[in-house]
Amino acid sequence: DGADLLTSSGLVGSHAYSLLAALTVQTAKGTQRLVKLRNPWGESEWKGDWSDDSSLWNEKLKKEVNFTNANDGTFFMAYEDFLKYFSDIQICRVHDDYEYSSHRFTADPKHATYLRFTIAKDGHYYITINQKSRRHHGPDYEYSDVYLIVGKELANGEFEYVQGIQKADREVWTDGHLKPGSYIAYIKVPWQDGQSHDVVISTYGFSQTSFETVPKAVVGDFLEKVYMNKGETNPGLKSYEAEGEPNAFRCSEVTDDGFGYFFFWNKSDSALSTEIFFKIMSGIKLRKPMTGRSFKITVPPKQKAIVLTKVNPYLEVKQVYSEVASFERNSNQLKSLAKTNGQKKQRKHQKTGEMVDIWCHVLQHSDGVYFYYENNTKDLTLDEEVKFKLQGLKIEEDPFNTSVKFILPPGGTKEIKLKKTLNEFSIGFSTAYLIKN
Repeated sequence: DGADLLTSSGLVGSHAYSLLAALTVQTAKGTQRLVKLRNPWGESEWKGDWSDDSSLWNEKLKKEVNFTNANDGTFFMAYEDFLKYFSDIQICRVHDDYEYSSHRFTADPKHATYLRFTIAKDGHYYITINQKSRRHHGPDYEYSDVYLIVGKELANGEFEYVQGIQKADREVWTDGHLKPGSYIAYIKVPWQDGQSHDVVISTYGFSQTSFETVPKAVVGDFLEKVYMNKGETNPGLKSYEAEGEPNAFRCSEVTDDGFGYFFFWNKSDSALSTEIFFKIMSGIKLRKPMTGRSFKITVPPKQKAIVLTKVNPYLEVKQVYSEVASFERNSNQLKSLAKTNGQKKQRKHQKTGEMVDIWCHVLQHSDGVYFYYENNTKDLTLDEEVKFKLQGLKIEEDPFNTSVKFILPPGGTKEIKLKKTLNEFSIGFSTAYLIKN
């Protein structure tokens, strides 16, 4: 069995060895890849091919690899045998001026744990979550997924996104430059057996740290806040200029942290209403309270909003979506936009042929089409009828009609609002008018 195989080979089961070197040599049979290992006990060496007593060695090869035949725990073995007998490789990063700090806690499979730690010195730090090695469970044991998100505490209960990672491994770590201050680590381990187990969080860097558990009520919507901060600095931020609002922005991202997000930043004076429809939604799902294959959200003026998605690490992630956005503007806002950005048409006196100070401004915006008339004369009246050919639009004040007739006295104004009823719309119109003295 496996135990007898290990005993006969000279290796010790469930035991760590140091990997000293990997090299390639030329033998009579061709190229051979070797590894050089050491048993930290200083004894119990490998007995198979390329061991100290192996007949495969010759004097030339021994000299080439600096071979020593001694019972010192150091030995060579073929790379193929190394893959057969060893299941895990760990790479240790050692810095002479770094300090190590750790904290053991119990991770609930259904609820995240929030830990606060303080960085005293500016510099580079590793942050690691350790699960118990599979050596304690058996060779068929599979490590559970670990979600680790780190945010720096800011004023007013906000957080700056720092680092994040999602992975199923014994050691899950991230590293980066940390500035002095207080940090929150979000840790969630959805254990495969559904039970709670202990894990260890550690930091390795320019100063020691201490950890304390923080109730969720203290950090509030931590994930939403850190990813909102991440969204603010996303280079993919795109404006809603095509929808008539250059002062509102959005972006989306699927991260390596196990989460994705849709971020909306409304710097305008109008409320943003937007709906996202997923055409392809592979490997992700909306995070509660959102569900299904679409979501709708309203972002008030001068506000930000975010919708999170959860990533399935075992599926190929692909998202394709469409967006329908509109801005809820009042009459004053529409009037200002129409006069600034709209098409401007001046009326002409039918008798004299002269252009008069009566204007029509036409603005197409995200929620429809807006007509604004202004009569700046002191003694002329406009008598006008507008006939529409509409698709996906309706007259807001009279939805069942397709024309508007009105009289505009000196100094008067008039607005016509066409509201969209479909995502795509078209408009055609003709006007007939008289200028009366």
